[in-house]
Amino acid sequence: MKLMIPLCLCLVLACNAQQNTMVKSKARTTEMKAQAATVETHVISRGRFQYLLVVPDGPHAGKYLPETTLPDQYCRDKLQVVIDATVLDEKGMVYKPGPTDIPEEDFEVPKIRVEEIRMKE
Repeated sequence: MKLMIPLCLCLVLACNAQQNTMVKSKARTTEMKAQAATVETHVISRGRFQYLLVVPDGPHAGKYLPETTLPDQYCRDKLQVVIDATVLDEKGMVYKPGPTDIPEEDFEVPKIRVEEIRMKE
């Protein structure tokens, strides 16, 4: 019986710690629904490009690097789109052309997981 009380106390504390961890990770996830954005093209070397999604205003304003390659029909500079996406808790590197045409690191932006993308009407 004496052993049972400390065991129950440890179990309660462990469950509470796990619940707090789950809440923290949930708080870091940022979702965007029907968010207007613009595709921005960055030339990184001869014939190679990177496409960022730029959210112009609101609480999610900024530049984002898609986690995966955008479908070809959306790889056009200044294309207006609407996205459903999740901002990931990591950053991605944006490159620029180097003097020998080898891409060089330029700046970092948050990565984004695009669940849906469509042309803006």
